[in-house]
Amino acid sequence: MSQQIQRLSAELGVPLFFKAGRGIALTPEGSQFAERSRVLLKDVDDLRRCFTLDASSDRTPFHLATGATTLIHGLGKPLRALRRKYPKAAIRVTVANTEEMVEGLLSRRFDLAIVS
Repeated sequence: MSQQIQRLSAELGVPLFFKAGRGIALTPEGSQFAERSRVLLKDVDDLRRCFTLDASSDRTPFHLATGATTLIHGLGKPLRALRRKYPKAAIRVTVANTEEMVEGLLSRRFDLAIVS
């Protein structure tokens, strides 16, 4: 482990530890590296969870806006499949005109809008 720490210090160009009596202690750079590493490792864990989330337990809300004709003639089957795959997700569909859909997207009220 000490060789890995030495290699990391050499790669970064700064000492990460110094000898303190019979032990070692972090340098200011070592403390900064440790803190930034904790943040990165948390982000990696969060990212991993995003890609391993079980669809059947996903409760992420999703709000779709579309016109009535598109909903009636084109979205029945896809929406049923979406609800089967994500049974616990709060999937909302709003019928709106184009202007309302654009305004809803810009204000982040809708996640997706299908304009035909």
